[in-house]
Amino acid sequence: MQLVRELQGKIASLSCNKYASNVVEKCLNESGEDISSQIVMELITSPNPSMLLINPYANFVIQSALTVSTGFVYECLLEMISNNMSSMRSNLYGKKILAWFEKRRIIAI
Repeated sequence: MQLVRELQGKIASLSCNKYASNVVEKCLNESGEDISSQIVMELITSPNPSMLLINPYANFVIQSALTVSTGFVYECLLEMISNNMSSMRSNLYGKKILAWFEKRRIIAI
């Protein structure tokens, strides 16, 4: 997908933007597993991935990433969230991601 190639290296910062985060979500939801995995891995390996969990816009991107991720990528995403759970509990937007888990009963929060 040409658009994703153009956005490579900027996915994390775009995820924190009110309008660009919608584009990242759309890319996650509409692209195939290979491309969505690349996007998720870029989010996980960004310089400050914990900020994505408590950002007002990026938390929606993370929720979409959780929905489309599978296998190793999904496990990496879960690990990132587990490592930051304490800071997420005290943040309105972090709580939204934790609620995503509670609704699906994936991990106990």
